[in-house]
Amino acid sequence: MRSLIVPTLLCVLFIHKSCATVHTQCYNYFLQKDGCVFSAADDRNRCSADPKPSTAVGVVQESNKNVKRHTLARRYDTTLPSPSIQGEGICGHYDTATAEGASLWVGPNPGSTRPEEAGWLNRGKTSNCNKRLYVINPRTGKTVYVKVIDGRDFQTTQPDVGCFQIALTQKTILELDPTDEEKAKGAIGSLTWDFDNLHGISSQQGPV
Repeated sequence: MRSLIVPTLLCVLFIHKSCATVHTQCYNYFLQKDGCVFSAADDRNRCSADPKPSTAVGVVQESNKNVKRHTLARRYDTTLPSPSIQGEGICGHYDTATAEGASLWVGPNPGSTRPEEAGWLNRGKTSNCNKRLYVINPRTGKTVYVKVIDGRDFQTTQPDVGCFQIALTQKTILELDPTDEEKAKGAIGSLTWDFDNLHGISSQQGPV
């Protein structure tokens, strides 16, 4: 028993870096670039929410409690079309036709299981799995809330491209009111998204 307690006490008392949270590449990219990370769970690292530009939203359910929302400020604007996803995802299996969900950048090495190489997630760093995102279609203002269920490379190795991208299940794309052309392509144009913790009221949804 003593052998288990001593390392734990050392971790608490000295905050050795091996005990600290291993943040994803995208988290560190925004922290270094902006000095803060939007929607971060850690109050010390979370950017202040800027209400402009924004879209008005209503109420969602969380742990059987109503969480009131006023506005959602735009955070990450995609620069590539957001395609549909399907398969045995990093966070578990899903059916693109029936499941709501999103896929985020896995980092520069798609096959890696090293936590420090994760973009927003990879198979060795799944802390952001099942975190709730909001996704906005700027063309219509339609907003949906979905969980992170998978990751993909978006054919880029660069954080300044990959960290902004998102892919969605077919069900989620249809819920965002795509155009007929987007439906035919199975991909939707420019979107805005972020983890659903802008104001720090849902810290369990914040990225790490």
